[in-house]
Amino acid sequence: MKSVFTAAGVVAAILAANVVLAHGPGTHGMPAEKPVAANGNASTMQATSAAMFAGEIRAIDKAAGKVTLQHDVLKNLKIPKATNVFPVSNRAMLEKVKTGDKVLFSAIKIGDVVTVTAVEAAK
Repeated sequence: MKSVFTAAGVVAAILAANVVLAHGPGTHGMPAEKPVAANGNASTMQATSAAMFAGEIRAIDKAAGKVTLQHDVLKNLKIPKATNVFPVSNRAMLEKVKTGDKVLFSAIKIGDVVTVTAVEAAK
């Protein structure tokens, strides 16, 4: 259980750092103003702007906190079309999907590990 909270904390810290360190065009090296969503929450703004990818759940390992996804190219992560096993940032998201589901998911790279940060049934 502790590793779930640790992974979630690392993800939150990375997202917060990306928002704070963002540089917009024309800033000439000066930090851009921190983007803030309509609800005033900067981290919500960052999370909602993450790329979503289409995939299919091939397997779920709730005990290990991992999901196997068949997916197309994950362009921003430089991952070719494949079937990969990814850790998830929050095991609770695995309760909402099942093997065979078509999904939309987002992922980030933490070091050399690509971690799924959100998954939802495709419409």
